[in-house]
Parts: sequence; structure tokens; C-alpha cells
Amino acid sequence: MKYFKIIVFSIIGMLSNINSTSSKVTKKQYASMPDLFHFDDYDKCMLHGKKTLYCSITIQLYPIKSYNTSETWKIIQEISSDPDNYRHDLLRHGVCVPEILDEELSKSDNLNEQLNEFYSKKFIHKGITGKINLIKCETNDYAKPVDIYDILFAVFIALYITLVLFASVYEGSARYKSKHDYEQIINTSFGKFISAFSIPRNWYRLKSVNLDSPDVQALRCMQGIRFYNMVIVIIGHTIAMNLAIPVSNPIFVETLKDNLNFIFLGIGKYVIQTFLMMSNWLLTYHFFVALEKEAKIKPFYLVLAIIHRYIRLTPTLAIMIGIHSTWLVRLSRGPFWDQIVGEEYRSCRENWWTNLLYINNYVNKKRMCFPQTWYLAVDFQLYVLSLLVLWLMWNYRNKIIYILSTMLLLHILISFIIAYDNNWDSSTLQSPEIYYNRKVIQQDQWHITYASPYSNLAGLVAGLAFGYIFYKYKNERLFITKIHVVTWWIIIWISTLGVILLPIFIPPRTLLFSAVYNSINRSIFIFGIGLGVLGGTQGLGWMMKWICEWPPTYVLGRLTYSAYLVHIFFQRVQIGTKRSPNYLAGHLMYVEAIGNVAMGYIGAFLMTLLIEMPVSELQKRLIPKHTARKSNRSKVR
Repeated sequence: MKYFKIIVFSIIGMLSNINSTSSKVTKKQYASMPDLFHFDDYDKCMLHGKKTLYCSITIQLYPIKSYNTSETWKIIQEISSDPDNYRHDLLRHGVCVPEILDEELSKSDNLNEQLNEFYSKKFIHKGITGKINLIKCETNDYAKPVDIYDILFAVFIALYITLVLFASVYEGSARYKSKHDYEQIINTSFGKFISAFSIPRNWYRLKSVNLDSPDVQALRCMQGIRFYNMVIVIIGHTIAMNLAIPVSNPIFVETLKDNLNFIFLGIGKYVIQTFLMMSNWLLTYHFFVALEKEAKIKPFYLVLAIIHRYIRLTPTLAIMIGIHSTWLVRLSRGPFWDQIVGEEYRSCRENWWTNLLYINNYVNKKRMCFPQTWYLAVDFQLYVLSLLVLWLMWNYRNKIIYILSTMLLLHILISFIIAYDNNWDSSTLQSPEIYYNRKVIQQDQWHITYASPYSNLAGLVAGLAFGYIFYKYKNERLFITKIHVVTWWIIIWISTLGVILLPIFIPPRTLLFSAVYNSINRSIFIFGIGLGVLGGTQGLGWMMKWICEWPPTYVLGRLTYSAYLVHIFFQRVQIGTKRSPNYLAGHLMYVEAIGNVAMGYIGAFLMTLLIEMPVSELQKRLIPKHTARKSNRSKVR
């Protein structure tokens, strides 16, 4: 009964927004602090003509009398000492200079002096003073010059769209002829090439599902899981992006760890394991099916599979990097535009090549272009490793369990040693300052626990294991009795939700607990997901199975890769163009996330038809059928 009460009160506490960041500070005392974020009307300031000067500044606060500090300064110190809170001794303001200073300003030194004088007097009545330690200003006539890279990218896009339009008209007009004439037109060398870019043909390919295939029928839930996982990713990125700009109610952000609204910020590592597990499941199954009559595997087949994977992923990625490296920064402007979009532009100009080589999680990783593509680097690196492990599994089929067990034990052991040695907590939530300053990718813990191949081995091992089990036993019933079915339900729920919620109900967390948890949490979670999918292939799951096999997810699941790349574009534009500090509330962010999901998938639909499908079709044309069959080409999308 005692533990039941603890759980109930914990849930109640998390579901409610706590209105105080510290039990020692009352609401009234909290309100007495200077505004942490304040931004003047940006567009109104831009109307001042030649006198326009809008400055984003950071003000460091100090007590006027160090030997006799004011009550306000004591409150600021109390709040700021907690890493779960913002630094309230660092004010982030945006000011329209002509509206707060009377004199003409022509020199930056003069500007700094006058703004410093303004802020040194602003909070005297509270016993504190301020000094500017960072300032960045812009005028009304700001215009970023177009360079050769912008021109080349624009020309390429224009030529490519022209090609797509021509191909669509060419192939589309052939549809009005007889079937015999259509086949003759399309099956010429030119027809095969040009029809790969036809929008009507690619739309037909996109929506076509071979439901007569037993494999497709058995594994159809994977497309639904892909889609729902992508929705979770977009929700998490929506929340994180909203934390990257000033907020009007910082107390809401300062209760991150006490609010279930933010659970999506901490489950990304589990979602990634699901993607990795499904990819490797399909890769393993197709590998053994394609080569089951082969005596041995030629190394060339493995090399060809890697090349195929690279070609499959890179064109869409290259287009999005091109957009972020050129014209995105010119779409708008505003008080938050440079910190949200400008920094991305500069990072991509500097490090775009690391993304295209899939080494961005190691090379210049703290200045990563397109930060969410760390997953693509990990996925590609683990894909190469998967092929090597599959080669071992093929040659030593009687020792598969030892091969996979060794990999899993290495993953657990390495994760435990790293977590214990660095004294890392089991929670992956960062402090509000980390999110605001967009320094998540500056954290060593994030790079090691999120963006490294060895920290994501659980998904790879689970995919290889369940893919092989499905290959060996797809025509057999594995869950025979009611006991099997009930056990299946219990395991999949406890191993998934239990792992996610466990740290919440065990405070305070010891170093040993955190290290053990960090070493096994992903393995337990992905085992539950893999077991759930395996049960789904055998008809288990009831409504959960129906949800995952919902017919629209056949297409939506195929759009997942493009949605992963495209949705951040819309989020950066949306957040970067905001003019005032954000008011955050759980329901508002979910409404915003729904819009981001819709825009992300609209963009993904276009990207898939224009880029992904043509590349996929050209690959089929360029790789001979017998080679493609032997090269273990995975049908992961």
C-alpha cells in the first residue's frame, strides 16, 4: 500500500505543472526577479528607417553591494543554483535602440557604453545592476549576398524540376496510347531512364502494395510502426525546438523533469532502437532468403550492398543539406532567426561533407550540420557492421547464438563502464540552458550515449536475432497456448513502458543504479518491441496489430526517411520567424506538433516522388537482377 501511494502521488505530480521551481522560493518571490526574457517589437523597430538598430543582448546581473545583498539577488542566486532552472542572473533581451536611447548612435563602442549605462540603472531599485557581456545588432538594410554556391544550387534545382516535368509529360502522355504502344515507348533505353522521373509513375509505385505476398502480409505492421515512431520523433523535435528560443513562462520549462509532457525528450534513444531493429530484421531476412542456395558469399556482394545503401540514402540527404546551406537562411529574418537558422547555415557551409560521408558523428561533431542526421551516420556505420556479422552468421550458422550474445554483452559492458566512470544519471534530459543555447550536441554524454554506433548495438543485435528467428520459423506457430499469449502480452508491456518509466519512480538514483540502467535499458526495451513484432507476424496483438496495420500507414511508412529529413526544415522556419518569447503549454505544443507532422509528411511526399523514387528506380535499372538478388539488397525504406 505504501508503494502504491508513492506511485499515485508521483503520477499526479508529473501530470500537473508545478508552479514553483524551488520549495524555498514562493511564487511572489519568483515574480520579483527581472524578466529573464524580454524582446521589443521587432517589426515596429524595423520602421525607423536609417535609425533602425535592433540588438539582442545578454546582461550579466550583479549585486550593487556585495557585502549587503538585496532580497532579489538572493532569490536569483537560489533559483540559478539549480541546474534544472535557467540562469536568472543572465538576462536575454532584445531591444530597439532608437526607442530606449535618445542620442544618435554611430559607433559600436558608444552603443555598448550607453546600453551598459541604461542597464546599470534599470534594476537599482532591486539592489542589482547589470553589465552587457554579449551583443548582436542588425539594421533595416540587412541583406545576405548571394554567392556562387547559391546560384549553382538554384540552377541545379531548376534543371532537375524541368527534367521531372518533362518526364511526367512524356510518360503521362504515353498512358493515353494502347498498352502495347505504352510498353514500347517505356521499354526503350531512353524511356526507361526518363520514366524513372515521372511523377504519375512514381505515385503509382508509391501506393502499390503487394498484399498477395506472404512476407508483406506478415511484416506489414512494420510500416505502421515506422510512421508512429516518426510521429514521436517529430513531437520530440517540436518540444526541443521550442526550448531553443526565449519563453515567456520560464517556470514551465524549469519543471521539465516533473512533467510527463516532456517524456518525448527522453525516449528518442528507444525510438532509434526500433528503427535499427526493423532495418536489420529485414536485412537479415532478405539476406538469408537471397543466399540460402549459395555455397559461399563473395566479398563483392557485400561491397555492392554497401554501395547500394549509400546511393539509396545520399541524394535526398544532399538536397536537404543544399537547402540548409544556401537559400534557407534567406527566407526570413527576425530576433531569433540567426540563432535558429543562421547557425545551421554556417555549420552546413563548413561541415556538409562529413554528412555525405556519414562520419558527422565523429568528425567536427560539435559543429554538426543538420544535427538530426547523426542517426544516418550511425545507421550507415551499423549497416556495414551488420553485413560483416551476417557473413559470420552465414559461415557459422551453428554458432549464431554465441555471435549475437557476444555483441550484446560487449554493448552492455561498454555502456556500463562509460556510465559508471562518468557518473552519468539515468535521465537524459538536459538543463533548460543547454536546450536554449542549442548545446545538446556539445555534450559528451549525448555523443556517447546517443550518436555512437556502440551505444546503439542493442537495436542491431535485436534486428539480426529476430530477423533470423522469423526466417527460420515463419511457417511455424511459436505462441501455441494461452499461457504463451498472456506471457507475450506481459513481457512486451513491462519491457517497454517499464523501462521508460522506471527512473521516474526510483529517486534518488544511485550511481550503480544509473550505470546498470544505462547499460541494459535499450536492450530490454528493444527485446520487448521485437517480441511484439514477432507476435504480430503470427496474428497476436488484437487492436494494437490493427493500428499498426492501418492501411494508410502502407504509404506513410514509406515516406518515413524523407519525413525524417524534411520536418526540421519546417520547424526551423516556424520557430525562427517568431517575434516574441514563446508561451509554452503542453496542449499548445501538441497542437504545434500535429501541424509539424502534417507539414513534414507533405514535404516528405514531394521529396519521395521527386528524389527517392527516381533514385530507387534507376538503381533497379543499373543493377542486373541476378546481381541485385545476390547482393542482399535490403528492402528497408
